[in-house]
Amino acid sequence: MGVEERRVMTKGDSPCDFVEYECCRTRNRVLDRIASGPLTEDSALSEVLDSLELVELSIEVEESGVEPTVEIKTVRDFLWLCKAMEFQRQRRVAGKDLGKKSDSQNAS
Repeated sequence: MGVEERRVMTKGDSPCDFVEYECCRTRNRVLDRIASGPLTEDSALSEVLDSLELVELSIEVEESGVEPTVEIKTVRDFLWLCKAMEFQRQRRVAGKDLGKKSDSQNAS
């Protein structure tokens, strides 16, 4: 596979933004492997992620606030989890934006 580029957290990043970046990077790698043929959505997630990456994924899920209702065993489960984490992130961002608008309206 080669050396993968890792993003370094900067002062303005929240831990959640960094976690979601890592999940997105992994999701893109999985989607590339599905597109090239050796992997399907029914493949075991252990075919894609090594044991350390599986542990990191568990931590990322916990930090994201998403609580999967099923065990993440397959690539399809992983892709669902990524969508759920992205949805959670969008709700958080939308909530922050609404809070900012409300604060600016109250200040007027």
